[in-house]
Amino acid sequence: MELPDAITATHSYAQALEGAEAVAIVTPSSVLREVLRAVSAHVGATTPVVLCSKGVEGGSGLLPAEIATEELGALERLAVLSGPNHAEEVIKGTPSATVIASAEKPTALLFRDLFATRSFRTYTSTDMTGVELCAAFKNVIAIAVGMAYGVGFGDNIAAVVFILMSIVDACISYRYREHIAGD
Repeated sequence: MELPDAITATHSYAQALEGAEAVAIVTPSSVLREVLRAVSAHVGATTPVVLCSKGVEGGSGLLPAEIATEELGALERLAVLSGPNHAEEVIKGTPSATVIASAEKPTALLFRDLFATRSFRTYTSTDMTGVELCAAFKNVIAIAVGMAYGVGFGDNIAAVVFILMSIVDACISYRYREHIAGD
């Protein structure tokens, strides 16, 4: 894969973010807070930001949007992107889909339009918490299904594991929202 000439590499957040009208943060969740702190001085106070990190912060239990709200402020300009997407397939134009969620519909629509292509379908949601929880748990499901195959079970057991883990995912998401609403 050859990158277009318009894409250049830099070690400088200031240089990378200069004049940015929208920002995508694509970093492992384990260093998300550190990266957000480093870029905060270079991202405009109203510049829309989409987070592509999945997971829960160790220690705090915070989701990416919660971390970003603490570090960047302005929840209404934040969005999260999640989908079962492999970058190499998206780059090749293999049909893919994703969800972009934001508390504010215009922010979700902005990133939907920025990311959408003929082969990359983008859906929107206002349920940032649900999208983030499902994104984090999706990886747990994939590991569990992989383990089922790894110990020699076939498609039947892998499907059972997938379905049971998906039910657990739904229950965790529901209980999390219930807990947040109860606070």
